Order: sequence, then structure tokens, then C-alpha cells
Amino acid sequence: MSHLRVLICRVEDDDEQMTELASVDLPPVCARWSAAPLDTLEAQVATAGQRLLARLCELQWDAVDAEAVARYAAAQVPGSVERDGAETLTVASRFGTLHLRRQVCAHHDGRPHVMPGNDLLPTHHGILITRGLQEQACLLPQEVPFVTAARLLGWRTGEPDIVVRLDAAHAGARSWRAHPTAGTDGRHLPGEEMLPRGSDGRVWA
Repeated sequence: MSHLRVLICRVEDDDEQMTELASVDLPPVCARWSAAPLDTLEAQVATAGQRLLARLCELQWDAVDAEAVARYAAAQVPGSVERDGAETLTVASRFGTLHLRRQVCAHHDGRPHVMPGNDLLPTHHGILITRGLQEQACLLPQEVPFVTAARLLGWRTGEPDIVVRLDAAHAGARSWRAHPTAGTDGRHLPGEEMLPRGSDGRVWA
């Protein structure tokens, strides 16, 4: 018995050395097929492909975030910034739900923690929705009934309840805009000074 496995590797440009980062397995071929073996194969490959694309996005983001952290640290006084864990951001994308790790940087002089990777992301509070998924969610209901659009988005992302999650995310964003974390006099409310920020000082979840 055997099965197929797709490997994701990082390749060094100078010597072509490869480091395995992740893998996605397909289920083994069954000895007894269902009544529609081609449909079963198609569904299995589609599911594996969705996982593969999602992991590629997450791993590529890790590299982007690391570059942002390196640039930020290089712009500070040498030795004044250190890594202090990471925060995970949930992203709804065309490839399903992504979990992007953002490195948190701490300053030795007591300044607020920052996440340099936030500067590369749209302003967000809670779940972030990619532009590609937003466009599909907005355009599909104009062409087909809402129920059909919801099913199509569920198939596209591999998550049947994606429309419900998008509605919840939009509701959360509207709630944040109605109740921001700054008082009417512009001062931050208690506790906000502890929230991680982008390098420009904006407070993002």
C-alpha cells in the first residue's frame, strides 16, 4: 500500500539545497471503488490542492514577515529590539482559512510592542478578508441567487460556512468602527497601550 505526497521545500538559490517545510498527503487508492471513482478522485485532489495552496500562502507570508522584521530592526539602534513571540492572524481567503504568524518585537526602552508585518496588511480588527474573496462575495450574488452564491463560495474555499463567517467579520468591523479604542478626546482607553502595533504606531488586532 502506498499513497501520493506533495512536498513544499525551500530551495537555497546558491547551492540548490532543499529544506522540507510542509507536506500534503493524498489518501491511498482504495481497492474497492465507489459508484463514481472519477468523482471521488476529483474531490480528493481538490481537497488536497486547497490545503496545499493554503500552506503555500502561510509559508510565503512567513518569509514576507521575516523580511519586514529584519528591516524594522535594522532601522533601530543596534541591540535595542528583540523578538518577543508571535501573534496569529486569521485570514479568510480564496483558499480557505489561513493562519498568518506575525513576529512581535519588543523595545528595551519601554516603547509599545510592534508587529512590523502589520504594515504590509490592510487595516484589520479581528479576521481579515482578502480582496479576492471579497470581490467574489460581492459579485456572485449579483449574478446568481444568494443561496447559490453561498454554495459556490463554499466549494471555492473548501469551507461551506464561509459566507456566515464573512457576515460575522463584517459585523465585527462595523462594531469596532462604531466603538473605537480611543476616547472622544483622542486619548487611548486603558489597556490599549499594551496592544501590538504596526511600526507606524497604529493599533491592530
